[in-house]
Amino acid sequence: GASYTNGDTIAVALDLDNGTVQFYKNNTGQGTISLNSISGVTRWQPQVGSGGTANNSFFSVNFGQRGFTYTPPTGFVALSGTTVTVEDQNLESPDWVWIKNRDATDSNQLYDTVRGVQKVLKSDPDTNPPQADALNGLVNFNKNGFTVGNDVTVNTDGEDYVAWCWKAGGTAGSNTNGSITSTVSANTEAGFSIVDWTYSTTSNTVGHGLSSAPEMIIAKGYDSSSNLEWIAWHEGVGTMANRKYIKFNETGATATGSNAIWGDSDPTATVFGQGQGLAVDGDECIAYCFHGVEGYSKFGTYVGNESATAGPFIYTGFRPAWVMFKNISASGNWVIHDNTRTPDNSFTTASGLFADLSNAESTDATFRGDFFSNGFTVASGSNSYNNSGNTYIYMAFAEQPFKYANAR
Repeated sequence: GASYTNGDTIAVALDLDNGTVQFYKNNTGQGTISLNSISGVTRWQPQVGSGGTANNSFFSVNFGQRGFTYTPPTGFVALSGTTVTVEDQNLESPDWVWIKNRDATDSNQLYDTVRGVQKVLKSDPDTNPPQADALNGLVNFNKNGFTVGNDVTVNTDGEDYVAWCWKAGGTAGSNTNGSITSTVSANTEAGFSIVDWTYSTTSNTVGHGLSSAPEMIIAKGYDSSSNLEWIAWHEGVGTMANRKYIKFNETGATATGSNAIWGDSDPTATVFGQGQGLAVDGDECIAYCFHGVEGYSKFGTYVGNESATAGPFIYTGFRPAWVMFKNISASGNWVIHDNTRTPDNSFTTASGLFADLSNAESTDATFRGDFFSNGFTVASGSNSYNNSGNTYIYMAFAEQPFKYANAR
């Protein structure tokens, strides 16, 4: 083949099924080598090394951890965790990945395996677009994580990001428990499922795939040209039968629908209701469904007391790794804290991120809270944290199940 020099991009297309390897220089093929023609070799293993004899030879290798300079040849994929057999390891890919830029006002980026890679939903701002193509966003769900491209919302040079990941049930399947057939990826042990279905303006039921009735549902019609709201329900806002709901992309309190968004019925161990107001007839909808699992997750309420020193203690039965709470009595943000960005026991508003805002992390540490081995506290007079007499809903997940947890 041709000679190589500084700045050239060299591609290696290895086909172990057919025993060939092809080299490319700046997207131009340099011929194919038949590995089978080399006698005495029974196993091929990729390795990286320099073919030159000079000292101080440098090169950068991309195995698919970022986007390729040129499109790979047809039939070839990145050498990544999802395309290579990993022996003796129990690795599983996440099914819901939520990414937020901590340093910039980039929207919350929500991806899931049911809709597929490169398909992003944003939980902010108030008027948010439907599902968008994100060709350089999350580009792969790997066996032990995920891969992002070079989109600024997920990968700006020098900026800090956080990602929160949930494991559902892997490859989605058909669920016929409801009057509408849904596509579901469900993790019954963890009490979490991802549900996709086609919306109908008439009241129907949708199968969610869990073993207990959901205690929280976050849903959206995502393929309409209309700017549809995120609609959520938490058992703390009141019954679906009374048409209670709350918007996930706004600060407003609990609302009562003139239409039966949830179909005038409470969720059961197999289905939840779907009425009018969530989407446009024929739209595809997505829902993230949760119920509590003892020692792992909890969905509940607390009442604020406006104390900056002795705020309410919320018992979860485990040390929280991630919490999100929302004032449902008055206007307030959907506030998120986790123990990775603040690894000690305390958190402040400086580490707060918001599902309903694209804001970067604040520098204001006025309000604070604490993680404990069996719950958390909040302290302040803020509408979003601890207003006197206001009711707040929360969802919390453990660092690990309580019986294995270590107090800090």
